[in-house]
Amino acid sequence: MKQIANDRYYKNGDRTEMEYGAVIAITGTSGKAARIREMSGENFLGIEERIIQNFRLAGVNEIAVVAGPQKKLVRRLQNHGAVFLREKDPDAEMFKLVRKGLEYFKDRCGRIFICPESVPFFTEQTVRLMMERTEDVVICCSGGKKGHPVMLGSGVVDRILSYQGEEGLSGAIAALGTEPLLLETGDEGTISEAATKEEFAALVRRHDAVILRPEIRISFSGKQSFFDGESAALLQQIDRCGNVREACEKIGISYSKAWGMIRLAEEGLGGKIVERRAGGKDGGGASITERGRKLTDLYQRYEKAVRDFSEDKYREIFLESGFFHREK
Repeated sequence: MKQIANDRYYKNGDRTEMEYGAVIAITGTSGKAARIREMSGENFLGIEERIIQNFRLAGVNEIAVVAGPQKKLVRRLQNHGAVFLREKDPDAEMFKLVRKGLEYFKDRCGRIFICPESVPFFTEQTVRLMMERTEDVVICCSGGKKGHPVMLGSGVVDRILSYQGEEGLSGAIAALGTEPLLLETGDEGTISEAATKEEFAALVRRHDAVILRPEIRISFSGKQSFFDGESAALLQQIDRCGNVREACEKIGISYSKAWGMIRLAEEGLGGKIVERRAGGKDGGGASITERGRKLTDLYQRYEKAVRDFSEDKYREIFLESGFFHREK
């Protein structure tokens, strides 16, 4: 990875692309989020899953869910490829969760999106519009009303983190002393105003049409399947954390399952991908080998190429034929 003008990029084949991250803050105490949960019941895709899919469809692959000790949430979302950052205080306010997410991403991503769980109905197109902008702070709007997500450039993250006032994220942005870009998107989902179950159901129908897409899961197999997206995510987190137990917490799997996945991958590949250093209450340290690091990088490049091809063919075969309709 190299840094250019305070923005972080990565090499993807012959292209150099911006790295984007997204922080989803789940307070568990938001009145709006609680109302949305009540209206959604069990018949709709969960609001956290919707937010993750919105970002994934736009090409944001680094997603962190920041929440209190909610084990059910971790289990429900563990197959969606997000990283979990746990906040010990179950009553933590949104800005505290946002800070934890920004700390996690600040040295890795050139642009970081922020979204609370109470705004799940924005669209892929809104995220893509924001990704076209280069301003330090971009706030999406609908009908002149500010909404979410918000996008921050890496150059202002440290100043946001150093904010000591009591006005939360909006106060931290105001303290920067520069006018944010208010980007009119026309996307009603950025403000998620649904006062009744009928209005909520209309938002759900609209959003369901937007997020409909093919789901591709890639695994490598020999005598048996031995490496997949969850394996790649585990190696990536071990590389970042230097500790298998902490890596497990980030992706929501058990310690024993992680070592089972590692052993299975090493048997399938015929070589070491993780080096373990014994000792300590946290299970000792660990690092991935050069072979493991290369495997992770190549897997992610291959996965992206397959997903891009799949999306192109989905548009060509299903959308252009009119069989499915993706609303704008």
